[in-house]
Amino acid sequence: MDHALVQGGLMQDERRKFPRCSVVLWVKFRWLDYSGEAMTADLSMNGCRITAAYFRGLVRGSFVILSLEIPGEATPILVNPAKIQWVSHDRFGVEFLSSRDGDQRRLDTFLKQLEAGQSKLETS
Repeated sequence: MDHALVQGGLMQDERRKFPRCSVVLWVKFRWLDYSGEAMTADLSMNGCRITAAYFRGLVRGSFVILSLEIPGEATPILVNPAKIQWVSHDRFGVEFLSSRDGDQRRLDTFLKQLEAGQSKLETS
């Protein structure tokens, strides 16, 4: 499934270590015995914001496992664990704590492609 949509470009917040790209990706998450599906709203090398119609029991400080569907890639990027930084109504933010080296490289490559695409859009 290719579920990606660049919506606005790069966002830099003074509190963040890495710029966030406004992108919608399909994401699956697992927490204890609960699993759900949602969409990202933005993404960086060390975290993302996730919008979900329903999630049960997620609280700040919890750890989840994420599976990010990257367009054109057969295998999702696995982030295990990710830490819930905040929860609000229908969304939550996570910090990526660990992923395999290969998954980290794929995420870096994908974000660089998004940044390059945004640069091209902004200069045209």
